[in-house]
Amino acid sequence: MKYFITMRVVDRSPKENYIHTTMKSLINSGLFNSEIPFEFHLFDGKPNSSEYLNKYESLKNLTIHRTEKEITRNENWLRSIEYCKDKDCKYVIQLEDDLLFCKHWLGSIDAYITKNQKFVNKVPMVTFYSAYQEVRRKTEAKREYWNQSYQQFYGTQCILLRKDIALKTVKHIIDGIENIDKYMFKFREKGHKPAGMKGACIDLWLQEWAVHEYPDKYFLVSCPSFVQHIGETEGKHLHQSHFLGENWSYKKGI
Repeated sequence: MKYFITMRVVDRSPKENYIHTTMKSLINSGLFNSEIPFEFHLFDGKPNSSEYLNKYESLKNLTIHRTEKEITRNENWLRSIEYCKDKDCKYVIQLEDDLLFCKHWLGSIDAYITKNQKFVNKVPMVTFYSAYQEVRRKTEAKREYWNQSYQQFYGTQCILLRKDIALKTVKHIIDGIENIDKYMFKFREKGHKPAGMKGACIDLWLQEWAVHEYPDKYFLVSCPSFVQHIGETEGKHLHQSHFLGENWSYKKGI
């Protein structure tokens, strides 16, 4: 298997559940007809609420992971990545549950990784979504990537790590959470325990992990983005990226 794909999901009812729009787009992208070896895993974050996922149980290579107790967003993220430990995979892709996908999404990621292997191998993580205007500028300049500093990074809509790095990431973050009062934060106020990082803020933990373990590197950002964020608050998008639409495919150009 080449790709272990994981998506954290949570039942937002009575608010809108984006997962159904997300899964429709993912199905339309052709993922579940892909010949590229993959597994897809949905990790539910709330107990006794996963009936809304039952309709997806029959999809190819898809597994639903339920929880018997309330867990934090961090705990759900960490268990979703850690599950790859016993899987024979090369890459881990982690997704959020409020997205639209480009056409031939997995094939596009595979083609991108193959074409840009020398750049991918230099960095600890690749992100196929970023809300910065730099993504548009690089795309318009016909550049396929942007070297993003750790401090600029936020949002875990669609990230990719090699399996070995992913498992080291999990260990670093777990150790950081368990020893948060002693953790030497690089991007937060010295000596201050940041609010919320024990239960959430995985993007901030990824910043911290990367600057601790790979201080002289950066994250690689695809240009354009291969997914679009659709999450809203009070009727307004929280953030969006330069995304060329569900009918656009990077794979076409390979």
